[in-house]
Amino acid sequence: MAWLILPAVLTAAVYRAAGHLAARYPETMAGYNAMSAERRRHADIRAAGRCVARYRRAAGCVSLAGAGAAFPGLPKVRSLRIFGASAAFPVALLPVGSFRASWKYDAEFLKRLKK
Repeated sequence: MAWLILPAVLTAAVYRAAGHLAARYPETMAGYNAMSAERRRHADIRAAGRCVARYRRAAGCVSLAGAGAAFPGLPKVRSLRIFGASAAFPVALLPVGSFRASWKYDAEFLKRLKK
């Protein structure tokens, strides 16, 4: 089951790097450059970048848990379940982080949903 270690570690590194980039350069997040100047005044892009970065870093930590599936002595079925959960959970966590950042740090977000 040693083949489980490399994908888990690489995925965790990519998520952590993406989180670091989102925190350092939040203006590169999707949609911010397309906003009008008026809309940009309503969005706290620095705080949204930090929020997205926290979710991406958490996704990286969960992905790294997939490397624990390669411990000797674990039954094969349990190892595959741990690895599958560590691959699927971060994929579900990333849209939640994006939606939460929009909900929390964009003052006009709720008004757009009601239209």
